[in-house]
Amino acid sequence: MGQIRGGIPARPAQTSQPGPDLSAFPRILSLWLAAAATLAAAEPADLAAARALLDARRFPEARSAFERLEAAEPSNPDVHYYVGELALNRGDTGTSVREMERAVQLAPSSALFRIGLGDAYGRSAEKAPIFTRFSLARKCVAEYQRASSLEPGNVDAHERLLEFYLRAPSFVGGDDDKAEHEASTVMKLDPARGARAYAMLQAHGQKVPPDPAR
Repeated sequence: MGQIRGGIPARPAQTSQPGPDLSAFPRILSLWLAAAATLAAAEPADLAAARALLDARRFPEARSAFERLEAAEPSNPDVHYYVGELALNRGDTGTSVREMERAVQLAPSSALFRIGLGDAYGRSAEKAPIFTRFSLARKCVAEYQRASSLEPGNVDAHERLLEFYLRAPSFVGGDDDKAEHEASTVMKLDPARGARAYAMLQAHGQKVPPDPAR
């Protein structure tokens, strides 16, 4: 049985188809005394430096940088998101779910964080017992749906939904008609990615219009 992005168990297709230490970026601390407590806040430059490490695929250094930022600013949803992304990258789905849930808790209107949480739930399903897997699959698609509702023009959200509806079993939410609708939406938002979306439909045995862009 195949898997889609995020790890949801898939329906068989009807047709087959072929660094630097971050000590170099000193953190500026603003110290405030309140009820004998000292609070440290991470400056935006530190977040940018950590993201640069991530973009350069220097994952161990990026992980250390973001974890230091998380300790300094535990209520920053961006930091939790990136810690979760790095955890997912190394296969630590438990940490990824925990961090993505925290990011969503802090910023529930972020489509990006909703997609990240959906991905974390989906990948967690790979290692889960069968009945837990189904529950995680439903959580996964629910987050993708929320992301597309929050940002109707977010192509990533619609692509995630397309893949889920197309490949997941019907009893956890797979639906060919919904997959076709998502492909149509992607085509309207981004024709290049829409062409790939319709190619995916065709690869799974669904009929597509001769010129879906029209």
